[in-house]
Amino acid sequence: MARSHIFTTLLAVGLTAGVAGAETISYSYNVADSEASGYGYATTETYSAAIRVSNPLLVGKRIVGVRFRVPESGGSINPTVSGWVMSSLPADGPTEAAMKSSGSVTAEGTEFYVPFESAVEIPPEGVYAGYSVTVETLASVARRYPLEIVNGDTEGGLYIYTPSRGKWTDAAAVSEKLSTMEVMIEGDFPSEAVAISLAGEQLVLTGEEASVNARITNYGTSAVTAIAYKTSISGEEYSGEYNLTEPLAARFGAYTDVTLRTKTPETPGDVLATIEVDGVNGELNEAYEPTSSANVTLTPVIPLNRPLVEEYTGLWCGSCPAGYVALEQGNLYYGSDFVAIAYHVNDALQTGVTQPSHPNGLPAVYINREKTAGPTETLERWAEARAKQVAADIDITLEWADSKRQALIATSKTTFIRDISAAHYAVVFTLVADKLTDRSWGQANYFSGQQNSGPFWDLFSKGGGYVYGLEFNNVPLLASAMNDGENALPTSIEAFRAYTHTHTFTLSDAQQNLLQNSGNLKVVAAIVDTSSPRLETLNSVCSGSSSAASVSQSVDEVAGEAKIVAVRYYSLQGQLLPEAPQRGNCIEVSEMSDGSIASKIIMAR
Repeated sequence: MARSHIFTTLLAVGLTAGVAGAETISYSYNVADSEASGYGYATTETYSAAIRVSNPLLVGKRIVGVRFRVPESGGSINPTVSGWVMSSLPADGPTEAAMKSSGSVTAEGTEFYVPFESAVEIPPEGVYAGYSVTVETLASVARRYPLEIVNGDTEGGLYIYTPSRGKWTDAAAVSEKLSTMEVMIEGDFPSEAVAISLAGEQLVLTGEEASVNARITNYGTSAVTAIAYKTSISGEEYSGEYNLTEPLAARFGAYTDVTLRTKTPETPGDVLATIEVDGVNGELNEAYEPTSSANVTLTPVIPLNRPLVEEYTGLWCGSCPAGYVALEQGNLYYGSDFVAIAYHVNDALQTGVTQPSHPNGLPAVYINREKTAGPTETLERWAEARAKQVAADIDITLEWADSKRQALIATSKTTFIRDISAAHYAVVFTLVADKLTDRSWGQANYFSGQQNSGPFWDLFSKGGGYVYGLEFNNVPLLASAMNDGENALPTSIEAFRAYTHTHTFTLSDAQQNLLQNSGNLKVVAAIVDTSSPRLETLNSVCSGSSSAASVSQSVDEVAGEAKIVAVRYYSLQGQLLPEAPQRGNCIEVSEMSDGSIASKIIMAR
């Protein structure tokens, strides 16, 4: 919900406390001005909502009132609402005996400002500020949920009391909900005051083109449009200016993340970085803590982060088109940087590949093995994960084992930019198929007739209860072991050393009705943390299509005039065999009299 300058509004209606020279600022847990919605229990009773006001910079300042909004339309609330401040939250709800100060107003509309009878000075231990509103009818959905909230889990961001519940609920912890209420605080506040926090353990490029990630927080009464700053990293000094693309709101604690240019030495390593904001909007910065220091890692290259998206879906699942659309949009928007696997459950596209996660229901999406809120948020959550830095890069190449194109060899190259002394990582390979289709495959569809914007939604909004003729991508056909000891990385990892792993997929092992076109195959390689319970992925990569893969030069070679002096047999995974198997495939390696080696794949039926 967009808000204008609250100071002007309060002065216009004569609600500021009368202290000469004092400023009145807004304190809220909705520091990012997120999109708000209603919340409640669908009951006709009095709702009391509170937030914790506790910050060392506010000690001694005075709370003069609260401002809040009740979601609009339909139903009714009692036009008299109240606000209050308490030192603690009594078990039986807000009581006059517990209130340090209070006030009430009777007004029409949905936005309320309740001034207090007397200002309350904020003590070092903090206080609770809140309001109470009574729902009288439930004529609409909006009135069933009378508290305006945003998503978030900041401690102290929302406590709710209703007589039907008979206790205070910590909604920030239990439901990840924060109140949008604003506590109006009067005191001597600086006009331009920006604190900065340098992100620790971040990767920073060496040399002239370096930059650092930081968060700036507004503690002044003016919106922030520009800052001036200085950095010091291992002896390299830099001064610069940064202009914000959008002003940082004049709200106590409002913050934004920024990337600031700097200089660094050419030598990689772990060093201490310091940054200071010395100017705000062309004026001297008056913040209490304008400087921040943190350890960073200097590196000549920052790995490209490709979070692994794993979707769980089913043809029988009417809500699952949301996941289908999310993955198709990801492939469209981000190309090879968007790495995805679509696991089908209890339908014609389910294979024997082990599913690493176990959702309670479908559709479900996991990013790096962590469950997201739902398929409609996949791209947003993926973008958030992608913005994080990772300490390892991974590349992949794909080639056919021989000219008959009956086996694919995937080779990964993993490079870390830090030394690791007790690593527990392995590379896991998954063969996936694209463009799978069958006339009998009908996707159940609950989105028929709905208005959903964006590519691929028309397939379902204009479709019926079942949609036929779809092409399914990213379907897993075969995979190496989920906790792959054969492709484990060493426990002691050296920075900038390339670690190579290989896995061969024999196409005859795949489910043949899903092996529709051997040119529509890809291989996903992921760095897996084998010490984590969820086998979380650190980074991933997807190969190009098998239609463009070359034929390996290490097989089908002619031995020439040299004679064979020794023969060994290996599995396609590289394990030495005592003899050639009677059935199945293997690699025959011949040692020649001239010292050369010849190898070929043997396919026994």
